Order: sequence, then C-alpha cells, then structure tokens
Amino acid sequence: MKKGIWVLASVVCLPLCGQDLDARAAQLRALFGGSPRLALRLTELAVQSPGPEWGLEMVSSVAVDRSGVIYLLQRGSKADPVIAVDRQGRILRSWGRGLYTIPHSIRVDEAGNIWTVDAGSSRVHKFSREGKLLLAIEVGGLPAAPRSPFCGTTDIAFAPGGRILISDGYANA
Repeated sequence: MKKGIWVLASVVCLPLCGQDLDARAAQLRALFGGSPRLALRLTELAVQSPGPEWGLEMVSSVAVDRSGVIYLLQRGSKADPVIAVDRQGRILRSWGRGLYTIPHSIRVDEAGNIWTVDAGSSRVHKFSREGKLLLAIEVGGLPAAPRSPFCGTTDIAFAPGGRILISDGYANA
C-alpha cells in the first residue's frame, strides 16, 4: 500500500517538477535577455612570420591577458601550438610543441596564468606567462572512445575558490 502511494505521489509531482524547471529556464532567458550586449569590434591581426618555413594554420582559440599580450592556440605543424604576440603581431614567445593532439581552447586566469585545453587527448595544461608548465590534468575520456563518461575536453572556466570547470563539448555537450 505504501509503495502505491509513493508511485502515485511521484506521478502527481512529476508535472510540478517540469513546471519548476520551465520557470527556472524562463528566469534564465529573462536574465540573458536583459543583459547588455558587449560592444565587439573586428580587429585584424597579422602575425609577423619569423621565417619562410614558419606558418600559422588553424587558430582554434585566442585569449588576451591584462597587459594586452595576445595568446593564440593553433593546430599547425609549422609553429608551436601556443604563440604569444603583441598588438602589432610581433611574436614574443611560443611553446607547447608535442603536447597536443587537437588544441582547442586557451584562457587566461586571474593570476595571469595561461590554460590550454586539448580535445584530442582530454588534457588541460596550465602555464606561466613565460610558457613554463605548472600543471597538467589528465581528464580522461577520449572522443574516439564509445560511451566514455567524458568525451574530449573543449574549454575551461574559472570559479570562486580556485575551482575550475572543464567542458565536454562533443559527445556530452
């Protein structure tokens, strides 16, 4: 008898749970809708090549630190994956050759450290501004592995208290 009441209560409450979720989704949409749009300005940046055999290929992500240094994460074999340039496109430093399979995202944290995310190996790297490796996180779960609980890291965000959030933007979205 008690089991029947539990099932009945669950069935009656299910639509209410959905309404609560719908209400929260509506609140979130209203919050986003009321947020001011950021002004964006298209800016071209011609990175100055150090030589004829050097070259950028697909730049998958860009980040800028507080001092204006621009960090590029690129997927080509003719240059290091992480390239720091100034606003005139002059290369300041570069690093990371051999660390990546599919370089995906680059971010700068509050302290000015550079974080990169590799979708192909599900690794996250933390570097100093100068390119010294400070931390490597093996997230696990590769895009090619079927039914992996985590399937290819795609981005990183920073939360209060030193927490980091790592996204899986492929299989689990």
